[in-house]
Amino acid sequence: MLENLSTLTNLDGPSGYEKEVSDFLKASFSKYIYAEVDRIGNVIARNEGKKKPKVLVCAHMDEVGFIVQDIDENGFLKLSPIGGWDERIILGMPVKLLGKEKVIGVFATTPPHILKGEEAAKPVRIEECFVDTGLSKKELLEKGIDIGSFAVPYSKFITNKDLIITKALDDRVGCTYLLEIAKIANSFDYELVLGASVQEEVGSRGAKVLASNVEPDLAIVLECTVAADIPGIEPSRQPTQLRKGAAITIMDRTMITDKRLFDKALNIARDEGINYQIKKPAYGGTDAGAIHIAGRGIPSLVISCPARYIHSAHSITTIFDLEETKKFVIKILEKVDEDFLK
Repeated sequence: MLENLSTLTNLDGPSGYEKEVSDFLKASFSKYIYAEVDRIGNVIARNEGKKKPKVLVCAHMDEVGFIVQDIDENGFLKLSPIGGWDERIILGMPVKLLGKEKVIGVFATTPPHILKGEEAAKPVRIEECFVDTGLSKKELLEKGIDIGSFAVPYSKFITNKDLIITKALDDRVGCTYLLEIAKIANSFDYELVLGASVQEEVGSRGAKVLASNVEPDLAIVLECTVAADIPGIEPSRQPTQLRKGAAITIMDRTMITDKRLFDKALNIARDEGINYQIKKPAYGGTDAGAIHIAGRGIPSLVISCPARYIHSAHSITTIFDLEETKKFVIKILEKVDEDFLK
């Protein structure tokens, strides 16, 4: 699982540019079950089960990133954000520009040494930053980097004892779980569909199409969610914490979980001795926000792995939380039957 997670987080897939990730997932799914790519770019894989209910397990492929807005004659680039970014962490962050060739640059702005006192105290906005690659505009164009080119944070996959530090844990963690489930998908006699969705970070666009195409009876969304157990944040404002295990959502900004599913999931975790935590409402949103109101309505459940500093170049989770979340999801799938939604 760690090898797949490392591979997936090292791939580059901002919203609207997920092909690297989708190619890898489609090829990996196809080793075990049938897989295809729909017209918007979602990867959809199916087992051979025929019984009810039809279950969709979904994770999104895209990561937050940027798109090139302008390049001046000296090669300095202006970037616009794709997805939710905290402007406080942009300055000094390495970024990878995705052209015919990939080019590394760094977010920069006017050095503080030459600012006047009042200017130095002001927060830096993303529109005031530029990316410096050291290349001229001509050289960038030769590498296929122009207005409209995509970019992502640049980082490496790092392990430090039980910690994992990397970009794109949101939601390559969920994609990793999809690969784990694909290996055992044909052991379930009900119809199981694995969906890797596009463009979640810009409004769950892929999930809307996915839900319409699949029309499941039940959806389980696998996510990576905010852990805020850090100095200065009181416990009441910490949606989740590291080393507390899988997070189950009762409510976020886009949905309220079906209470039947929530209670059944809690009972499964308790009965199976799985470490879990209830994500404190009502932070964030997931593909379940679009899925649960699709068609005639789809009962939906969200299970997440906690991670600190998501939507950054260096998110942090633990192997313990990864494993507990995987166990939780698989145990839920093992308990699904025709009476699961009653």
